[in-house]
Amino acid sequence: MGLLLLLPLLLVACQSMPPAVSAPEGSPRLDALRVVTLNAGAGKSVDRLSDANAGYGPAQAALADRWYGNGLAWPAVVRDVRRFLDAVDADIVGLQEVFHSEHCADIPSSARDGFVCETWQPGDPTVVQRILGEAYQVACHPGKPDKCLAVHRRLGHIAGCDEAFCLRGLQGLDDDGCGAGNRVAAATVRLVDGGVLRVVHVHGTSGLARADTRCRLGQVEAIFGEGGASPGFGVVLGDFNTDPGRVTWLDPAGRALRQSARPPGHYRFMTDVGLFVRPTFLSFLNIDHVLAAGIAGDCWYAGRTPQTSPVSDLVYLDHTAVVCDLHTLPPDSGVSRT
Repeated sequence: MGLLLLLPLLLVACQSMPPAVSAPEGSPRLDALRVVTLNAGAGKSVDRLSDANAGYGPAQAALADRWYGNGLAWPAVVRDVRRFLDAVDADIVGLQEVFHSEHCADIPSSARDGFVCETWQPGDPTVVQRILGEAYQVACHPGKPDKCLAVHRRLGHIAGCDEAFCLRGLQGLDDDGCGAGNRVAAATVRLVDGGVLRVVHVHGTSGLARADTRCRLGQVEAIFGEGGASPGFGVVLGDFNTDPGRVTWLDPAGRALRQSARPPGHYRFMTDVGLFVRPTFLSFLNIDHVLAAGIAGDCWYAGRTPQTSPVSDLVYLDHTAVVCDLHTLPPDSGVSRT
């Protein structure tokens, strides 16, 4: 009986991926493009901690859940994420579950001790700006300031965003009826060397209730629908909250995401997909991904790929950072999947 239950999963894991497709004529040439996606929220259980954990324990976890949406808001982890991103020096960074500092005004003083709100003053840089620095331009999802996309200034700038930080600077793509704001949003990046790159950033709805799965499926459809990812050339990244290698038999969004990596869209997973690949969320699901069209490359997973370190040694993050080194496939290159 166990083997029969596993059979659908094994069939999914053994499906072959399509070959890489060259970028269309007129696409810009990107010889090196480093992309990072990281869900930086607090999620790991701290109930049985035996060490100090930089002061973040069960009481702080309860406050984080009630007042901070479990978003990145603990200074020691903020510093760890900043050090990691400084070392990685990516061109594009997708961030999910980063506490938006302006919400500090709504948090009582009794819930501020130790958190970023303890020292916050109006006009201070937001947490996402603190972990990225001045080299990046940052734009966030409409209605979802905890989900942001950052573009390094050496690569280009986000069309329609004229400031260093644009709170609603991305174009919402999905039905915001699935939450107070857009979980799928896009940027057109005008490259310094000429041309544009369409980038879609995703933080899918979680949960297994019928409403959750319906919302998540709509979000996947929005990624590749009209106005979403550019056919033939672009990047999609984020926390999809579905595993396209393990739960396609259970979650229609997982099936739709897996099928998106096939013609006619020609988007391919840069990240690992399958039953036995390393999980990016806790120890059992692979839900953080990078897909691309007209682009090839390889990815690694902080702290899980050999000879790499985790973003933080503290018990806090429940997702693994994904780092991908990509390059454009020239027209008619004939390059197959790498």
